[in-house]
Amino acid sequence: MSDYVGDNRWIPKGQSSDEANKLIWSTKSINELMLALDQGYRPQVPMPFYEGKQFLRRGNIVFEYTEAEIAELAKCAGDIVYFAEKYAVVMTDEGIQQVKLRDYQKEMLRNFQNERFNIVLASRQMGKTVTASIFNAWYLTFNYDKTTLLLANKSESTKEIIDKAKVVLENLPFFMKPGIIKYDVMNVRADNGCRLVGQSTTAKSGIGFTIHNLYLDEFAHVHPTIVDSFYENVYPTLSASKISRINITSTPNGFNKFYEIYSEAEKGNNEYTPTRIDWWQHPDRDDAWFKRELGNLGSEEAFNRQYGNEFTSSSTLLLSPGTMKVIRQNAKPMKWYDFEEFDNINVDDISPREALDILYKLKLLR
Repeated sequence: MSDYVGDNRWIPKGQSSDEANKLIWSTKSINELMLALDQGYRPQVPMPFYEGKQFLRRGNIVFEYTEAEIAELAKCAGDIVYFAEKYAVVMTDEGIQQVKLRDYQKEMLRNFQNERFNIVLASRQMGKTVTASIFNAWYLTFNYDKTTLLLANKSESTKEIIDKAKVVLENLPFFMKPGIIKYDVMNVRADNGCRLVGQSTTAKSGIGFTIHNLYLDEFAHVHPTIVDSFYENVYPTLSASKISRINITSTPNGFNKFYEIYSEAEKGNNEYTPTRIDWWQHPDRDDAWFKRELGNLGSEEAFNRQYGNEFTSSSTLLLSPGTMKVIRQNAKPMKWYDFEEFDNINVDDISPREALDILYKLKLLR
């Protein structure tokens, strides 16, 4: 019996492995190798898999790409939404499935790709962490010598975020997979020099790292005694670089550091691009869902804390979530009009009736 050595060649057992160690792999030879393994063959050559795991590509193997594969890599590198819709998968209750991006998830991904500073205010269970994990997997795959630091308020949450990114990496086609050098619970290192590192958030998290991509999950829920110190310690490291980026996602949790950054971003007073994701943007959440959740939670106050995207922490909103939905869906950008008719008018000398007459004549009221 002979053994498969890649590049569509077989060599007899016992032959020198010098040639085998210089194998040039390709998608075709990888597929043939997997078929051979399924049929019981055990080639006496170095496998192209990391620690024998067929879902991980070993680092620094020689791989020959087809022209079509090179074009596909370029397309995915340039368009993260295309990459996500064609190749990203997520773990669901029914198992691993192809991701189906919603409009707000596409907006998130494009902002993460194109903007250096992003902050996302999102309702519960809208897929924001999955979306961020797709970005982090894409960032590790299509960059060189970059470090991504993932931070959450608990180490279990950080592990879950890394696991979501790993699911994406493990299910990419072999030609697209980054070569793996290290694959630990909280640390992934690829042969393109990129790293994915996870930590729980402390006052000194990130110190000592050269960070190119920082992801902060549920930032509003970091303990208030450390959040200011942490942010003040880590931000200068990133702002000093022209390529480093920060992506923050969270549900609201009162008037804290997350609220300060997000509210200033909405006013245009900082460099963050704000994104708001409300519960009704989810295609499966309608008025019937709202009434059911309202009944299950017991009060509008409880609903607002979980889904309302409001920074109030203990009081019921003046307007109900349903009313807020209608207002935001029908909101239009404010437009400024300059009318010469008002230049020489002293508003103190005009009665309300005269003011209404002027507005009607200018067709501002109908």
